[in-house]
Amino acid sequence: MKQIVSTLALVLVLSFPADALETIRYFDKEGNVVTAELITVTKATEKEFRARIRRGGRNRPLRLEPRQILELRRGDRDAINQWSKSLALGKGMMAAGQIANQGTASGAEETFAKAAYSTERGTRGQEATERAEPWQNMYGAFYLIEARLALGKQGKKDKLNEALEAIAQFRKRSSARAGAKLDMSVPDYKGGSRESRVFGFGANRLGPHVDLLEARTFAALGQADKAKSAYDKIISDAPTKGYPPNLIVAAVIERTNIEASGKEAQEQETIYRSAGTTLRGLAGRQPDAFGKEKLTLAANKAMLQGADLLFEAAKAGKYGINVPLNRYKQLGDSTEARKDEALRLGAKAGIGMCLVEEGKQGELAYTTLLEVVTDGYRYPEQVARALYYLAKAAPLYGKEIDGAGGSGVFLREEGDRWKKDLQERFPSSKWAKKAKSE
Repeated sequence: MKQIVSTLALVLVLSFPADALETIRYFDKEGNVVTAELITVTKATEKEFRARIRRGGRNRPLRLEPRQILELRRGDRDAINQWSKSLALGKGMMAAGQIANQGTASGAEETFAKAAYSTERGTRGQEATERAEPWQNMYGAFYLIEARLALGKQGKKDKLNEALEAIAQFRKRSSARAGAKLDMSVPDYKGGSRESRVFGFGANRLGPHVDLLEARTFAALGQADKAKSAYDKIISDAPTKGYPPNLIVAAVIERTNIEASGKEAQEQETIYRSAGTTLRGLAGRQPDAFGKEKLTLAANKAMLQGADLLFEAAKAGKYGINVPLNRYKQLGDSTEARKDEALRLGAKAGIGMCLVEEGKQGELAYTTLLEVVTDGYRYPEQVARALYYLAKAAPLYGKEIDGAGGSGVFLREEGDRWKKDLQERFPSSKWAKKAKSE
């Protein structure tokens, strides 16, 4: 049997968190998100996925549309087969940041490259242990693209071009039936190549995910137009090809980030608002409640992000504070805010922030932000932001009471308490760090 990992790599993987099992995370017909141990995959095409899983201590059949799969981790560190072990090893290396080789120890890239191109059938009597299957090639090839993209983002730009080559090969192999042999120039992790025969994959559910990796690779190369075109194809194909909702959201938002980069805040807000509209339109074409909810919530988040950009620009003096304030009020009064608590509380936090920055209506700023802190326990980022501004709203409100002939001293003290609360509850948040530096 080929030795595919070094002793050091084996030591490394043993130190990783438990990842011995293959797992699947998916949403069922009721919209519940389920995580289960994957026992075996019996069918996996671009239109259908069948498997056996272990859930609740029982071995059960599972039949899904690929769009229902939110995450599927292939590779079992405890498997008999060396290539299944190799996939799990490589994923552990990726999680630990060991993507490139370190001395004589293999990194994730080399590990995935070996799994992606091997056609080893095994010596007599050792087939189950040694043989490479087309599905192992397929996931090795997919993870190899991810590894090269990660290396490219770390500054190794040549790896981005190698990722594009691996993407082209993935598509070629997907166009051939599973198990078919193809003649191909096989790249190695060092940038060289050799002529070899490799397995075809057949049509598979990873196609749109590879498209997303291609868009990300173009973006990492700084080729914005190519990246946007790649994202556009995913977005336009999504309704008719049944793409997973999380993949649709990623494509729309990542494309929007590229489009908005370098623009003025008001133009950026328009772009994010447009993204929200796009996501709401796509939500209406989702065939199930989970997809509709996922895309609608993403749409609302994009709308709120646009308003936040206006707020930051107003703080920098580019606009009057009424510009973001009016936008937050629009969002807070919208039909969507009555259905989405995150949008409602985000808009309220925005209103309170604007009033604090304006230095007026301290009482309204205080009560508005207090509502976010009280009701937003499921949204820690919003609560942390609200606490930061609540610490500023309290003395502002106290000053108003003083001006009306009362005593606002307790509110000035409360400002310090809210600041302390922020440090205790969210010590690693940017808001706690910001408050500490002031």
